Amino acid sequence: MRKYFIAGLLFFAGHSFTQGCANELLFDSIKTFKITKEYGPMLMVDSFPQDALFTYLHALESDSTIPYFKRQNDASILYMRLADPYTAKEMLLNLERTNPGRYSVAANLGTAYELLGQLDSALLWINRAVAINPESHEGSEWMHVMILRYRIAKQKNPNYMAGGSALMFDFGTLDIPQNPYGLNIDKVSKELAYQLQERLSFIGPPDTLMGMLLFDYANLLALSDNPKRSLWYFQAAKEYGFSSDILNARAKRIEEILNENPNAVLTDFEAKEVEMESQGTPVYFIAIGIALLAVLGVWMLLRKGKNNR
Repeated sequence: MRKYFIAGLLFFAGHSFTQGCANELLFDSIKTFKITKEYGPMLMVDSFPQDALFTYLHALESDSTIPYFKRQNDASILYMRLADPYTAKEMLLNLERTNPGRYSVAANLGTAYELLGQLDSALLWINRAVAINPESHEGSEWMHVMILRYRIAKQKNPNYMAGGSALMFDFGTLDIPQNPYGLNIDKVSKELAYQLQERLSFIGPPDTLMGMLLFDYANLLALSDNPKRSLWYFQAAKEYGFSSDILNARAKRIEEILNENPNAVLTDFEAKEVEMESQGTPVYFIAIGIALLAVLGVWMLLRKGKNNR
């Protein structure tokens, strides 16, 4: 038991892999010893004592009255929770060979590969899981796909989407968030809440990706006229290491509004453009400069050719 506890601490202290959604088939058994805590005014985060996980794993693996598939599926999740995703992956690959096309196996394999840092394989299996059951986890697994794509792109380019949204949401550039593309705010808020609650169990600050997701969630709450609750998650996004001029401006504006009227709703206020701090030479100026240099180079070559005739 102690070796698993220490291994878990070392593994999660040194890695920030976003934990995917676990897919237990015997959920009633594991939920008896989970600990649930509030994370702000809207989210609930589950955790599991390491000693209880180890005891449950031993009991599960030795209980022949439970069908083999269910035992192996749920044991693989316990191994992941005990920081041994390699063993979980091997168990799940064996289940896939003997029981191909099962949603829980595909989804759990995606999680195991993600914890191992093999993001391309993780994306492959999560995509398969979504294809099998697109409505799983309250229809939120499309966000898991987007998060994996973001992480893969970020590995290749550390500056990818700096200050943006890993989920490609657009809330405008005003100090009160906008909804220019007509998102279903209630639906998307519930989906993102589900994904956040899974990840908050494993990932503490600092983690910029988690900060981005919390920033998106705060914007969604603001758009549903929950300014007090949105302010809490704007601050949480900062604590996770996400920073942007827009985040600072929105947190400041909402705080000012609530100081004047704690029951205020944001739809009663006119939004203002956020003044962005200079980040150096704008990209479009650089592009124009390169284009002008190219034109000048071509002109000089043509002129030289003409003079040589």
